[in-house]
Amino acid sequence: TEGGPAAKAGLEPDDVLVSLNGVKVPSAADVPLMLTRYDPGQVVTAEVKRSDATLTFKVTLARKGRK
Repeated sequence: TEGGPAAKAGLEPDDVLVSLNGVKVPSAADVPLMLTRYDPGQVVTAEVKRSDATLTFKVTLARKGRK
């Protein structure tokens, strides 16, 4: 989401999330359930695939619907 936590951390719309805090992400559909393990304000490590590169970002989580 534009202006959301992922965008603020530097992630881009076409990035593919590979892992969250070191846990492999099986599919995009699994991400919402995985995020329920964490609280708003908590910082998580997101590893993403962008083109041919694998990048790591620190993302500060927010409540759903908040930026």
